[in-house]
Amino acid sequence: MNNNGIEITKACYYSGINRITYYYNKKHQNKEDKRRITRIDNSIIDKIIELCKERITYGYNRIWALLRNSGINIAKKTVYKIMKNNNLTLPLHNHKNRKELKLLRADKPEMLIETDITYIPTNNGMTYLMCIKDAFSKEWYGYNYNTSCTAKDAINAIDDAIIRKFNGVIPENITLRTDKGSQYISREFNNYLKTMNIKHEYIERETPEENGDIESFHNSIKTDYIWINEINNFNDGKIIIANAFYDYNNIRPHSTLDYYPPMQFLDKWNNDSTFR
Repeated sequence: MNNNGIEITKACYYSGINRITYYYNKKHQNKEDKRRITRIDNSIIDKIIELCKERITYGYNRIWALLRNSGINIAKKTVYKIMKNNNLTLPLHNHKNRKELKLLRADKPEMLIETDITYIPTNNGMTYLMCIKDAFSKEWYGYNYNTSCTAKDAINAIDDAIIRKFNGVIPENITLRTDKGSQYISREFNNYLKTMNIKHEYIERETPEENGDIESFHNSIKTDYIWINEINNFNDGKIIIANAFYDYNNIRPHSTLDYYPPMQFLDKWNNDSTFR
C-alpha cells in the first residue's frame, strides 16, 4: 500500500486494513526486495567452486580473501553459505595453548627473521627444507632445499634470503631466531652470523612454542603444497617448493595479515599510512 498523500492511519481505516498488518507486510516486502537485489551472480558462485577445487586446503576465509584481493566484493557469510551448500567447507581449526612469550617482538618488517628445518619425505628418500621468513610481514625471504641439513645448508638458506630480498646487502639491526639445533649452535654458523652482523636469538630447549611462528609456517607449507602432491624424488621437490615460494608470497591469503598475501600486505604497509 502507498500513502499517496493520505495519512497511513486514515488509509488503513478507510480500506479496512489493520495497521499492524500493513507494517508487517511492508517490512517483509522490503526484505524480499533486498534479497532479490543482493542475489549472487552464477558466475561468482562458479568462481568460488573453482577456487575451492584449486585450493582444497582453504576454508571460507581464504576463499573470500582470494575473491576480495582480485577485486570481487562479497560478504564472508555469503562465501560460507555457497561453500556449505556445495559441501566444500572444511572442519574448523583452532590454535590451542598459545602462550605469551618473552622474546623479541617484531613491530615492523626486516626486524626479526626466523629459520628452522622441516623434513620432506620423497619416494626416493628424505629431503630437508630450511626457510627464512620475516616474523612481522610473514614474507618468505628464501630457503635451502637439499638432501642434507648441515650448518652449511643453514648458511646457504640465509645467503639465498639475502640475495633474493636484499640484493646481497643485509639491513642493520636484524635478528635471527632459531632453536638450539646442532646446525644453529655450531661455530661455523655463528661465525657466519657475526661476519654478516646478524644478531642471534635462541629459543629455550624443548620449547617449540617459542618458535611457533615458523612451526606454523612449515605446517602451512606442508598442508597447502607438499601433502597434496606426490613427490617422487628430490627434483620433484625442488619444483614444488619453487612454485610454493611464489604462491605463498604473492597469492596465498594470510590470516594475521588481514587475509592479504605478504607482498600485497607490504605494499599497503609501505605506501598507505592509514593501513598501519
